Amino acid sequence: MSIKEETLQIDGIPLTYTCLGEGEKPLIIIQGWKNWWETFTKEILLNEIKQANLQVFAFDTPQWDTSKGYFNTLEKFCALIAGALDRLDLPKVSICGQSRGAVLAPLFAARYPDRVEKIVLASPPVTLLRRKRGRTLARHLVAFTRRTPPLFWLVNTAQKNYWYNLWGAKLIALYKFDRNLFESHIYPASLQCNLRLSLLNDESTLDVDWENVLSKVSAESAIITGELDPTSRVSDCKALQSLLPNAKLFVIPKTRHGIMMEKPREFAKLIVDFVAS
Repeated sequence: MSIKEETLQIDGIPLTYTCLGEGEKPLIIIQGWKNWWETFTKEILLNEIKQANLQVFAFDTPQWDTSKGYFNTLEKFCALIAGALDRLDLPKVSICGQSRGAVLAPLFAARYPDRVEKIVLASPPVTLLRRKRGRTLARHLVAFTRRTPPLFWLVNTAQKNYWYNLWGAKLIALYKFDRNLFESHIYPASLQCNLRLSLLNDESTLDVDWENVLSKVSAESAIITGELDPTSRVSDCKALQSLLPNAKLFVIPKTRHGIMMEKPREFAKLIVDFVAS
């Protein structure tokens, strides 16, 4: 079983994805944290994917380098994913989204209900999205940063700085700090992130009417969160669970927002077992 990277042209826009497996159950991964699918494929043995009859397609979310500057709203990205499914001849799929991808997944399921079998919301930023006042304040701060050249330059410069990233990873990171992980994945991802696109998509994420979107989701759902995740608190995920039909909640002990890096094996197995069931 091989891992393949392909690029589709959707309405003239290049969309790159990674494919693994040849099963009859397609699983779309929408990544909020660049290349966490690599952890998924390393920790879930290839024969388990085969036994689960899965075929995995992993798409980066808009701010990452493979996007080439095209995807500036979540709605536009959903439309492009729908176009990609048409091109790949995938009439119905399961979707797993992590972090910002966990906003995209239900948004896609609400807009294209006939195309979604199951959805997995991993580390959904529901703690922020449920609180209208905090969401509005964050929206204004993000927009102000994007539109103020000196502030944008400062934030963009800091984002590319090694020592700033290292300090942040040690003190305020949303994952358990590991120097090797920082050097191999976290800092390289910071260098590749397009800040302007990232801020545009932050605004788009904060504009989502969370409860209205969830009310339109009919697919069977699973929520996976870390016990210590401040952006996806267990209490808020329980409230989220009550808004989704047939939703299951899985809490991984002693983990934060980076559950796919802190307990990758347990995280990946939950996804495979749920989608394959």
